[in-house]
Amino acid sequence: MRDQAFIQARVEYDLNGGCWLWNRYANPKGYGRANVRGRFFLAHRLSWESVNGPIPDGLFICHKCDVPACVNPDHLYAGTVIDNSRDAVLRGRQPHGETHPLAKLSDEQVAAIRAESRNGRTRRDVAREFGVLPQTVGKIVHGIRRLA
Repeated sequence: MRDQAFIQARVEYDLNGGCWLWNRYANPKGYGRANVRGRFFLAHRLSWESVNGPIPDGLFICHKCDVPACVNPDHLYAGTVIDNSRDAVLRGRQPHGETHPLAKLSDEQVAAIRAESRNGRTRRDVAREFGVLPQTVGKIVHGIRRLA
């Protein structure tokens, strides 16, 4: 684990957003990488550990600020894959709804399915009309979404 001085010596400060931008090597996705005794680590993980200690098993270090190069510990949190995926959807960083490349229904069709169900039509009839399974209609009606 590195101390915060190691991190702070390798950043530029964004005074507007409060980000600490890693100014050394970054991977193709923009996440900073640090070489520590011949091994590479993601810089935001090192920064989080320098303040909070070891990362708990099964958790990832996620960004609140949506800036991959940011290593400000105040902008980082430990979360699960599902937490990170949900955050990505909520912040518009991940396609969802009709913008998802695997979407089979438009937002308009989803609204129509909900309306048809409220009007008393069976899931089977609605499913047949829209070319989906009755289980899909049930999930749409109840707002169930699968993340991650």
